Amino acid sequence: MTANGVIPTVGRDVAVMGAVSALPVGEISRPVEGIRGVFLVRVSAKTPFDSTAFAAQKDQLRNQLLSEKRNRFLSDWSTDLKKNSEIVDNREPANQ
Repeated sequence: MTANGVIPTVGRDVAVMGAVSALPVGEISRPVEGIRGVFLVRVSAKTPFDSTAFAAQKDQLRNQLLSEKRNRFLSDWSTDLKKNSEIVDNREPANQ
């Protein structure tokens, strides 16, 4: 897993990330059900938390999460609006 929480070929998976964060180095996890399958995880190494790097990236991370949440909200709202609408198409066919 990379420093930003992305698992190569899998992406971001909260369940897998949670299992990884609790494992000691060298230990193999129980099967973890994630978004894209079931995983066994072995931690090969851990690096300590770097508060200086976090402080430097905090605003960028906050803005990224806010943008993702905003996009998800707008997408859900649009989908819900379309699903609950009664749309009638009164246009004439183009062939006539």
